[in-house]
Amino acid sequence: KVLANDADGVRRIPYFCAGCPHNLSTRVPEGSEASGGIGCHGMSGWMERRNTFPQVPMGSEGVDWVAQSFFTRAPHRFQNMGDGTYSHSGYLAIRQAVAAGVNITYKILYNDAVAMTGGQPVDRRLSVPEIARQVEAEGVARIAVLAEDAQPWRERSAEFPSRTSFHTRGELDAVQRELREMPGVTVLIYDQVCATEQRRRIKRGLALGRTRRVFIHPAVCENCGDCTALSNCVAIRPALTPLGRKRQIDQTVCNSDYACLEATCPAMVTVDGGKLRKKTGAGAQNEPLARAIAMLPDPAAWRWTGPYDLVITGVGGTGIITLGALIATAAHLEGNSASVLDFMGFAQKGGAVIAFVRLAEHSELLNQTRIDTQQADAMIACDLVVGASPEALQSLTRGRTRVAANLHEIPTAAFVANPDSDVHAAGLLAKIRHAIGTDAVAACDAQALSERLLGDTLSANVLLLGFAWQLGLVPLGRASIERALELNAVAVDSNKLAFSCGRLAAQDPAILHSLLGNEAEDAGTEDLDAVIERGRIRLVEYQDARYAQPYVALAGKVRAAEVAALGAGAPLELTRQFARNYAKLLAYKDEYEVARMYSDGSLEHALKEQFEGDYAVRFHLAPEFLVRERSDGRPERKLAFGGWLRPVLRLLAGVRAVRGTPFDPLGWSAARRAERALGGEYAAAIEEFLPRLNAGNHALGVRLAALPERVRGFGGVKRSNAERMRAEMREILAQPGAATAQ
Repeated sequence: KVLANDADGVRRIPYFCAGCPHNLSTRVPEGSEASGGIGCHGMSGWMERRNTFPQVPMGSEGVDWVAQSFFTRAPHRFQNMGDGTYSHSGYLAIRQAVAAGVNITYKILYNDAVAMTGGQPVDRRLSVPEIARQVEAEGVARIAVLAEDAQPWRERSAEFPSRTSFHTRGELDAVQRELREMPGVTVLIYDQVCATEQRRRIKRGLALGRTRRVFIHPAVCENCGDCTALSNCVAIRPALTPLGRKRQIDQTVCNSDYACLEATCPAMVTVDGGKLRKKTGAGAQNEPLARAIAMLPDPAAWRWTGPYDLVITGVGGTGIITLGALIATAAHLEGNSASVLDFMGFAQKGGAVIAFVRLAEHSELLNQTRIDTQQADAMIACDLVVGASPEALQSLTRGRTRVAANLHEIPTAAFVANPDSDVHAAGLLAKIRHAIGTDAVAACDAQALSERLLGDTLSANVLLLGFAWQLGLVPLGRASIERALELNAVAVDSNKLAFSCGRLAAQDPAILHSLLGNEAEDAGTEDLDAVIERGRIRLVEYQDARYAQPYVALAGKVRAAEVAALGAGAPLELTRQFARNYAKLLAYKDEYEVARMYSDGSLEHALKEQFEGDYAVRFHLAPEFLVRERSDGRPERKLAFGGWLRPVLRLLAGVRAVRGTPFDPLGWSAARRAERALGGEYAAAIEEFLPRLNAGNHALGVRLAALPERVRGFGGVKRSNAERMRAEMREILAQPGAATAQ
């Protein structure tokens, strides 16, 4: 039986690559729906964007709508179609739609490659103008071309039909709204190269890479999720800081699409020039570490009694298939036999990978490549989400299988839609332990160790291989594995060191941690006095000592009430939540605070940790007094400011003492008045609840104190979150539990 717990809903679902054109192109306006087709864009069917999963074969796109249109009140449908499909037989689908006379817009997603199967060139590659001319000949009523930069196509407008219009991708919603109102068949050609294929071309010298990178200043970031909501990009990852979860750009996977820059948030800057800083891990030229590795004993030699079945699980694109190939190569080097069966599917899009590696002394013992149910001897779980999935767990059995697990929490696609998504690592590990027993599971954080030892996480899976090998989970000799790493000819020295460090982590983790030193204390275990003091210091820096006094006083009052309700020595979670969240509301990020955060040196320090060389920083802001707000609460546009803005920011930060006074020129806006009022409303709600606080309603009080955690973002994003907080405050205070013990 599989253990049921809070990790039940966690899945490793494939998703669009970072910077993928489909992140934007598959969106449809409110009130419309789109039908899926064959290709990577079909994944939009399991995303929250009113796209259905492909239901028809290639070349039949829109046929289903011809039939459905007679039995629905919906007047129009969008239909996605890749350029590979169009060239193959998709143009025939457009022909039938014209003949049927239905109202449909074909969105031809021109990505210049068959990306789903590895980036092959499209057969009979048609250019954008050729496609436009061809669909005109088929009888299409209207054609629109969208691109990141539409000007090159405008300059070649003579090559297009006269009824073609040209737009930037930011106009997608407006163009689609126009096309859906037109009778008959219309075509929208969305022109943007596949991000992964473009990355390959840059590596091969066939295309120029962009030198501008996006960086999120953690101090300013609110983890509101607006950048991800706009870009749908998986390169935006969670970042844990003393002030809670923030967001960061994973520069190793970012494809410089820049769609995230349009977010309301002022935390994003761009870095022009320079290059990514190559970190030197603590393991490089570390003599004590080298001595500790040299003294490691090898595990006992494996005694073959039959085939050995090893399962490897992980995330697509991180080297899981390579890991299986390394082990198989090492087996062949020893004169043994090996087979590898990889289950990938959409794994190249960040999905789940499970590799079955079977080893034996003689080939006749390997009569199949699949590992039967409950027959695995060991599992190397490079990702807990996949390792604890039913597909992986069915191979394990108590009393036989042993597991080496990676504790690192690799974000899932759920983080794109939910800023608070949690992979529930403890719950996933509990599922594995429940299946085979606690003693049969050993674990380490391979990514954290790899980054601290080697400067990056690229060798994390090899480190976990060394961890598993030292525990006796890989029945091969060390020399053959190290030779396989040499034959792989990729970062040989780093991978050998990673393998050795993994061995040390398994044999004597205490020595390894003593060599590396202790990491910073988790903010979640921080002493309560330290939490309150940190909040006080934050408010002093924000304004002055007098501004912090009410915060300290009310925190003391909440603490006294909680001690009285629960007794001395009880965990004071209500006070902890209040101390964090009241300081957050009081230190709302207005123009003065954003200017201070950009002027206190923290940005320069954060940038130097990631970049080196000669680079220039540009700030992307939308000041309320310069940029109007759209109906959806986002700014009409964002302005880019160069380095000349720095002295202006320092000047603005220096006059923050006028904040909230009659002399504050920026404090009279509706947004600033609402932010000031929200802190007062929260304090009033807490004070109203305190006289009623008792052991019976304590959990309700903790929930009340934690409400501001969700008030994040800027502009319309923050207003929406604040309104939800106010509604929940009223709901909590109206509950009977807020007044009487239960």
